[in-house]
Amino acid sequence: MAKIKRVSLFGKLNSLAYKAIDSGTVFCKLRGNPYVELVHWLHQILQLDDSDLHRIIRYFNINPKELARDVIETLDRLPAGATSITDISAMVEDLVESAWLYATLMFDVYTIRSGHLIIGALKVSDLKNHLYTISSECQKINLDVLTDNFLEIVKDSPEDDMSSHDGSAKPRRLSPKDKEIFICYRRSDTSHVTGRIYDRIVTKFGKERVFKDVNSIPLGARDFSGEIKNQLKTTRALLVVIGSQWLTSVDEAGRRRLDKPDDFVRLEIEFGLSNNNIQVLPLLIDGIQMPEAKALPRTLKPLSKCQAAKVRGDPEFEWDIELLLRHLSNYLDP
Repeated sequence: MAKIKRVSLFGKLNSLAYKAIDSGTVFCKLRGNPYVELVHWLHQILQLDDSDLHRIIRYFNINPKELARDVIETLDRLPAGATSITDISAMVEDLVESAWLYATLMFDVYTIRSGHLIIGALKVSDLKNHLYTISSECQKINLDVLTDNFLEIVKDSPEDDMSSHDGSAKPRRLSPKDKEIFICYRRSDTSHVTGRIYDRIVTKFGKERVFKDVNSIPLGARDFSGEIKNQLKTTRALLVVIGSQWLTSVDEAGRRRLDKPDDFVRLEIEFGLSNNNIQVLPLLIDGIQMPEAKALPRTLKPLSKCQAAKVRGDPEFEWDIELLLRHLSNYLDP
């Protein structure tokens, strides 16, 4: 297999990570070390005022003084006396490849941040052991916690606004209100499975891109319907979760909810169907069939013609969700 060109690989680093490896190279030469090592890179990032790495250090209660001391001691153990740099360490190149892999597949972004470098290191056994050799403080970082909460941990990091060094990928930063994926569901019908679907979509796309009423509308919001309408204005994919009671659910008076013009589920779907910029995607839960047009109110009849996706229970759930995430990724981020 042809090896990825170094210029292409390192070009995916954001400006902070790229400048840090560049200054790390200069630092390596000044110290007389023959190879640019991971510790040179780490040292340069730590000299900055703020970064993803600084956020991770604070989140996992890593002692910054202990970490800095360990980094210096590691630098002092490196071979010295070289008059020129031989090359960049293979460990550094492997780290960038690993970070690129998880940045694209796990977070669906095409710019490598310093936070991605830490994930990339912890995902590969040799890189993880090397990181632990630099400083045992790094063992405090829980990989699962880091990946599950990455967006929250690095929230408002200066790296949010940084594009890749080669200019091929711009940062994707949305306003907190600009939700692209809107999940429409009826709580009495599919509340539990909708929560599970929401969690998987958020893991893939980030909480800032997904709207689900309970999770996305602030507590104390006075205009519930107005908030929903505002969210729908930026929606690109409307997921309509349809369970066994979706079609037949009734209110306290025994009237079918879908027949009520002010029913939230009905209003959300009507808005989606009337907007050509929104893809309406029904999610059929546990073998439910797509409702026929004759069973729907007039304004919702076009829903019956929408291409639907199925979401079954375990063990098929993971398979169905992966297909859904792949479809959304191709649609939102082609």
